[in-house]
Amino acid sequence: MPIQLGGLASGLDTGALIEQLVAASGEGLNGIEKRIKQVTTAQTTLSSLGTALATLKTASDALSDQTTNGAFAARASSEDVKVSALPTAQAGAYSVEVQAIAQAQRTYSASFASKDAALGQTGSLTIAVGGGAAKSVSVTATDTLDSIAGKINALDLRAAASVFHDGSTYRLQIRGLDTGAANALVFTETGTALDLNGAGATATAGKTVQAARNAAATVDGFAVTSASNAIAGAIPGVTITVSKVTTAPVSVTIDSDPDKLAGKVKEVVDAFNSVVKAVHSAAGFGAMKAQNPVLAGDSSLRTIASRLSSLVSSTFTGSTVTRLGDVGVTLAKDGTLSVDESKLKTAAAKDMLSVEKLFGRAKGATTGGAMAGLRDLVKEMTDTGGTFLVRSESLGKEQKRLEDRATAERTRLDRYAQALRKQFTAMEAAYSQNQSLLAQMQRLG
Repeated sequence: MPIQLGGLASGLDTGALIEQLVAASGEGLNGIEKRIKQVTTAQTTLSSLGTALATLKTASDALSDQTTNGAFAARASSEDVKVSALPTAQAGAYSVEVQAIAQAQRTYSASFASKDAALGQTGSLTIAVGGGAAKSVSVTATDTLDSIAGKINALDLRAAASVFHDGSTYRLQIRGLDTGAANALVFTETGTALDLNGAGATATAGKTVQAARNAAATVDGFAVTSASNAIAGAIPGVTITVSKVTTAPVSVTIDSDPDKLAGKVKEVVDAFNSVVKAVHSAAGFGAMKAQNPVLAGDSSLRTIASRLSSLVSSTFTGSTVTRLGDVGVTLAKDGTLSVDESKLKTAAAKDMLSVEKLFGRAKGATTGGAMAGLRDLVKEMTDTGGTFLVRSESLGKEQKRLEDRATAERTRLDRYAQALRKQFTAMEAAYSQNQSLLAQMQRLG
């Protein structure tokens, strides 16, 4: 940079001269700061790639277990029975008949003329839910139906109390909060006459109007019971929800659901392609230039893309279909995946079990399964010591080194500027003294 001479009265514009000298000496700092910006941008790019890899890991994990990666649809021939299927289900057909609906207990006390008048009863009321610990409330002569209900509700039991009015008299109602015979309510009265264990012998007596009961059904003639109306486990991976007693057998069918499976596979394909495109954009690919010179042609990023492509084009044993291409998932020349949904759905409808084995891994196995392998590969690359994490950490270290160099360079330039100021100040002082001496000599002459 050329040095400019100023036109001050005393001669040189020393301030401007110092600025230009420091600027000329600071070219190295400009280069460092430019590199810092590039590295910071590269780190942002890697962060986005890391997010894409995490999404791929999640999507592939959903298909990595061959016992849960299937997709099934369950149907019933009557609205009285509803069925739902988990990925653990298998295709099948069943006949279901419902004999009983699960119920929670409802018990009423004897009738009383008022809900908020003192009952004049003294003693205790103990309530147990099923085999759980019994809890008691104390009843005093001033207690009303309302206050007793409040005391019961404060017991923190799976039971609730309220007051019922039939238009002329009042009763205490106590109901279980859970269905099933195991959740029956057991009452013990000591000194009170609420008659919660009554049998309704008279119009004013207490009684249980609904006993706690299990749901009861038959599946292909085999008896099954459940504490709730959602009967799970009778058919593996299927929940049968009953709402009323049936008058005729209900047909239940579980079939493969190719549409649902195709949706899961598409999520993997989309996530995979996001990773590949992020690598191409960052490092460059073919005629596409890298976004950032720091990552141009980056070997770590290209290794990530190469390993992903290699895995999805591999052969997998343990199934009648051994390659992803067999079910319509193919690799293009640019490293991206595509899925032929028609081919995938056809394969799934024909033999869902084989597709499950191609995608997933058996319980306890450490190898096999295309999606399980994809998940493991992403985990390996992003874990400590993995290709992605090592590259990301190296950029962080490079930025730290550059920041330290920039700090040192700024300190050097500050010191240089201070030294120049001292030098020019001394020069100005000497110049001033010389001018004074010259003026005196001229007066003497």
